[in-house]
Amino acid sequence: MENEFRTIKVTILGKNYTLYTDDNEQDIINAVELVDKRMKEIVAAMQNKDGYTAAVLLALELAGELKKQEKNLGLWQKKASDLGSLLASKLS
Repeated sequence: MENEFRTIKVTILGKNYTLYTDDNEQDIINAVELVDKRMKEIVAAMQNKDGYTAAVLLALELAGELKKQEKNLGLWQKKASDLGSLLASKLS
């Protein structure tokens, strides 16, 4: 069964957005809450209260976190592969 597209109205940093998505609504809401919270934290720490700058800084922060997670995933995949190889060699 195909997912149905629907609109979800959200607010990030006081600005309203209408999203058109087939993703799980709760997942979208959780993501919006995270982005809104972190953008508010960035804006509160900045002298210049520009939302665009806060969005760029948050994007850079999230990209850095994603890269760390990708690296960690790669390390875990290698460990799993090494363990699989060790197990296979012990069983043969």
